[in-house]
Amino acid sequence: MRCPVAALSIIVLGVALSACGSRDSGASDTAAAPSVEANASAGGDTGANTGASADTAPIEAMGTQEFADAVAADNRFVIDISRLALEKSSSDAVKAFARTMIDTHRRSDVALAEAGAKALPAVRAATTLPDDLHIRMNALKPESGAAFDRAYLHNQIAAHEHMLAVLRYYAVGGEVEAFKDFAAKTAPIAEAHLKQVQAIKL
Repeated sequence: MRCPVAALSIIVLGVALSACGSRDSGASDTAAAPSVEANASAGGDTGANTGASADTAPIEAMGTQEFADAVAADNRFVIDISRLALEKSSSDAVKAFARTMIDTHRRSDVALAEAGAKALPAVRAATTLPDDLHIRMNALKPESGAAFDRAYLHNQIAAHEHMLAVLRYYAVGGEVEAFKDFAAKTAPIAEAHLKQVQAIKL
């Protein structure tokens, strides 16, 4: 289970409620993920906020392997849809953001692998996308032009809200120091990306 819903400590619950939730509701998986209440409070001034997706349920008891798999999946999804954006987007702003996402999330993958190598025993993240992200990826592929751009931004908001919640959770409640250090260093980057994508206007 990637994001179970249950009570957390006050600190972790407060963090997770702002951004994270379950990705396992396959009925709502589309090119643009379900609506995000968090966007309204984030202050982002972007057309991407309307109908944007987010995982809104709190995270509890995420183990180290689950953490590594979740971050790797978000990295891979962000990279893959950004490659699509370079081919299909009609917006210079979207393409510039996509290039940044490919570069930064590749480096995040490297840092995640380095953290896994330091763990005892070593932890290796899964190398394939989970089914829910495959569905979102496949739903995005037929889109084009402005419709693609809107769907791309919606999915980027969802991915970064989920990743930020996972990173913040593990930075506080994780068990492996190498991953806790990775999470603490990567969370501000994910937060900056979230604000950046929320500010893109089409």
